[in-house]
Formats: sequence, C-alpha cells, structure tokens
Amino acid sequence: MNSPRTRKSAGMSGRVLGALVVIGAVVGAYRLTVRRDGGGQLDGSDRSGPGADLSEEARRVPIPRLPDLARAADEATVPPPVAPQPELSAKEHRDQAVNEIRASGPDQQHLLASAKRVAEGWSAKIAKMDVAAKLGPFECHAKGCFVTEVHKSEDDVEEAMRLITRTSEFSGWQSGKMRSGVISREDGRVEVTWFLFAPPKDEAPLAATLPPENLDDLAVP
Repeated sequence: MNSPRTRKSAGMSGRVLGALVVIGAVVGAYRLTVRRDGGGQLDGSDRSGPGADLSEEARRVPIPRLPDLARAADEATVPPPVAPQPELSAKEHRDQAVNEIRASGPDQQHLLASAKRVAEGWSAKIAKMDVAAKLGPFECHAKGCFVTEVHKSEDDVEEAMRLITRTSEFSGWQSGKMRSGVISREDGRVEVTWFLFAPPKDEAPLAATLPPENLDDLAVP
C-alpha cells in the first residue's frame, strides 16, 4: 500500500508531466506554424512546413485574396464606357439622308415621273394660297426622291408644311415621307428638304386616283 507521501509525490509528478506535455505541444505547434514577414514571404525559420519544397521566387508571389479575385472578375465583365456621340445638326442629318439616297443607285421604278406630278401640284397650291415658298426640282434615285424648299422665315416653313401635308399629292404618295429640320442659309433665308421614299417594286409610287384634300380653312380671305 502506498503511503500518503508516495501518493503526493506521484500526484506532483503527474502534474509536472502534464505541464511538460502541454508545453511541448505549444512548442510543437509554434514550430509547425508557417510564419510570414511583412512582405508575405516565408521567414525560413522552419523549412519542414508547407511550402518548404517551393523555390525562393515562388515563395515571393503574393497569394490573391478572394475579394481581390471577385473584384477582378467584376471589372472584367463591365464593358468600357462609350463616349457620347455628338448630335447631328439639321443640315448634317439632311445631307446624310440625301447622300444615302444618291448612293442607292439609279431610279429603276420611274419615280421621277410621279415626283414631277407631286411638285406641280404642290407649286400650284402654294401659289394659289399665296404661301411664301419656292420649290426646287425633285431628284430621284433607287431609294426615293427629294426636293428642297426655300423660305424667307421659319414661320413660312410652318405655313407651307400645313399646306403640303393636306394636299392630295402628299396623301397619294404610297410610301414613306419625311421633312428635314429647318436649315439656315448664308443669304438669311431658310430651307427644308422633303423626302418621298420608294414604295415596294410591285406598287405604283403615286395612287392612280388621288385622295381628296381639304384646304378650305387655309384659303386667303
């Protein structure tokens, strides 16, 4: 049977042994921990841990963090900003439409014959209603026709537009129509260009029977 002194010695030995085991575990954990210096490089105090078989150059490569990778992926998917395009002036827009029609090729649908009828009707009604407007000749190509109208002021442009859009020739053109914006001239007058676009090949440009028109409220008293 063990004496009290023997049991007390055994208890103290156990506690000392346990403390040594704990201290040994801490030391071992410290030695197995891979420490890094301020630049993300292994400090070389323990070559037996992870990264011991890497070259010095490989150890110097910083490991990207997940937030960095996510931000790089987001930046890669965002399209670059598009610079705003300057808005075309009325003249630039008109000239662009004219050049497109001229580049479309020759008038193969005999649009000019119908456009001349439109010009004759518009000119006669402009003169009858005493509207200050001078209509030039139509020019026709594969995609359509255009004609320029000259006025003394923008008020005259609006008056002529109210008249032209009510004529039977305007309504009887069997395709799209467009008028340019008001363009200032060097002589102080203004001009606009009317466009009559070509209809499908199996349709006549101008209706055989023109629709009625109502110009009574535009008549000069």
